[in-house]
Amino acid sequence: MSMLRSLSDAGSTVVLITHATKNVAIADQVVFLAKGGRLAYVGPPKLALDYFQVQDFDAIYHKVEHQLSPQQWEERFKSSGYYKKFISERLLSLPQQNQAPAPVKPNLRQQLVVLCQRNLSILLKNKLSLALMLLGAPILGSLNFVLWKPDLFSTKTGNAGQAISTLFVVVVMAIMSGSLATMPEIAKERPIYKRERSVGLGLSPYLISKLVVAFVLAMYQSAVLLYLMLAAVEIPGADTNTGAMYFTLFLASFGSMVLGLIVSAIAPNPSVAPLMILIVLVFQIVFGGGIQPTENLNTNPNAKAVSELMLSKYSFENLVSLSRMGADVADDFCWQKGESRRKKLPALLIAQCNCYNKNVFTKCDFPGLGKIKRTSSLNNDLLKANLLIQSILDGYERVLYNDVSRNNWNLIYLIGGMIWILFMILFLKG
Repeated sequence: MSMLRSLSDAGSTVVLITHATKNVAIADQVVFLAKGGRLAYVGPPKLALDYFQVQDFDAIYHKVEHQLSPQQWEERFKSSGYYKKFISERLLSLPQQNQAPAPVKPNLRQQLVVLCQRNLSILLKNKLSLALMLLGAPILGSLNFVLWKPDLFSTKTGNAGQAISTLFVVVVMAIMSGSLATMPEIAKERPIYKRERSVGLGLSPYLISKLVVAFVLAMYQSAVLLYLMLAAVEIPGADTNTGAMYFTLFLASFGSMVLGLIVSAIAPNPSVAPLMILIVLVFQIVFGGGIQPTENLNTNPNAKAVSELMLSKYSFENLVSLSRMGADVADDFCWQKGESRRKKLPALLIAQCNCYNKNVFTKCDFPGLGKIKRTSSLNNDLLKANLLIQSILDGYERVLYNDVSRNNWNLIYLIGGMIWILFMILFLKG
């Protein structure tokens, strides 16, 4: 009430309904209504006590309800001098206007500043929500120390299959922590959003204010997840591609936050949003390429089309390329040929291939090659090495030849499309 009083003193008109009468005296005018909306009194609060002949405001409720009928209270007030002084004379003093005043055009930049400040204030006051947002990425990222061995990418002791799983799990962590962080944001504010839209709230400032928070949070979450991944597992490409890895995880995290906002905007209420986001996360996992390689989806055009819309697909492919786990194989002349053509290559060309024939044990970097037990039969040893490499190429050959820059642009286009969809949903619901 003190804040409303200060707003009124600053020139704003404040109208409120209250049954808490302790601070009613600080209002300029007070209105008491009998049952059915009958007007029992209008005027200064202090004069109301004299009018009803009571000692405090609480007593007015009992008196209005039991002493006279609602119609009698209305007639009593209209016949009093209070009605003439505080209604009739004031109506006559109103300036006559020939046309309705034009609505004030909202200042969109100022709205954006206010909305960002409000989002920050709400976030800082809700300690539990803030803790979940900040601790989600560290908790998920810490699982890397439990799930994986540090030498997964090592040529001598690594495991190519688990190395790929590591990169996919980190992408899933980024998408999960991002989407869950923003999933309740719009659903919980829908009544407020609709009310404020009706009195001039711009759609663009509202949407941008949500994206600003998502942008900052994505920067934090992707940095934490990348740091914990590199701390838990030694990745050969990390020395030169750390920045590119961070950018990929940032796009995955920020895109998933936009996805969470879309689910939040669609959800009929906050309790339904978690169920909807779980369905979205299942699609990101199933069609992301880590569990079922996208190479295997080529036979099903519908499944492949769905995978092209997944944030997890492009992010996962980028991390595999940036990790350099299959770089030697991807650059190898022999492995770039089909199996039938490899067998027909002359010995002179085969000798130049680092990951094929006898050079595979001395010049090729590929996780797990060193775990192949060497025997007296070189041909058997080479067969085991080729089968190890081929088992990865069967599902992830295209990923090893992936264009990181093109995938980043695909992610950016996908995120831009999701922001447009979110804008349209808010527009239609507002």
